Amino acid sequence: MNKILNEENILLEVEARTKEELIDFFAEKLWSMGKLLDKNLFIKDIYRREEEGITGIENGLALPHGKSSGVKETTILVAKLKQKIEWESLDGLPVDLVVLFAVKLEDKNEVHLRLLSRIAGNLSEEENINMIKELKDKKEIIKILEKEW
Repeated sequence: MNKILNEENILLEVEARTKEELIDFFAEKLWSMGKLLDKNLFIKDIYRREEEGITGIENGLALPHGKSSGVKETTILVAKLKQKIEWESLDGLPVDLVVLFAVKLEDKNEVHLRLLSRIAGNLSEEENINMIKELKDKKEIIKILEKEW
């Protein structure tokens, strides 16, 4: 897990006015980190997944994920946004915490499901979401996301 999620992947005070701006920001960040083979293909695959179903959960949280041959190395990015943005969500409310899963095709089944299960499980607790939103210490945020339950 620490290979996929580390302090470099926790992004605080992210400025984005729209979902599209944030997805572009994520793709640029992953590209600069050397985690993508094809940035445009990754973006296309993220939007394809977004069309399949809502990735906005509740309590201002969204969990977009893209399985893509454009991904070189499976990675998770966590963005705490400066302001809420519109995102299709189960509760109909905007989001200010977004956890992006960038998954290479070889990891699309087992690895992806384990990561999604663990992180989504930890974020199913409203208390954990609220703590992450308040924390400024990246290590503490990672502890919450990696917790075994």
